[in-house]
Amino acid sequence: MEALEVPKLKVVLPRNASDEAVDAAWGLARAAHVEGQLEAHRRGTVEDARIPLDGGRELSLRISDGVFGSDIMSSGFILARFLHRNRHLYMGRDALDMGCGPGTQARTTAS
Repeated sequence: MEALEVPKLKVVLPRNASDEAVDAAWGLARAAHVEGQLEAHRRGTVEDARIPLDGGRELSLRISDGVFGSDIMSSGFILARFLHRNRHLYMGRDALDMGCGPGTQARTTAS
């Protein structure tokens, strides 16, 4: 038996499962993962979310209800840290943040 684990979901398949069964199981696992992410973002307005940067610095954000929170998405604060560490790549240039969150990357590049 092969087990695929996603938070709140465990799918166990026999080793000789068909490709279609494996694809269906992965589809269920991905759907459960996405639903878990969406549930984490249903939390109302966060008045003082903190994104840790380098050197003990933090980026403080207000995240409105219904906005994806970069404070709970590792990709959001990993990108913010990268941008903060590599400011020399974009200093003096224009930047446009076209995301669906609170503007974490825009605020990081502007600071």
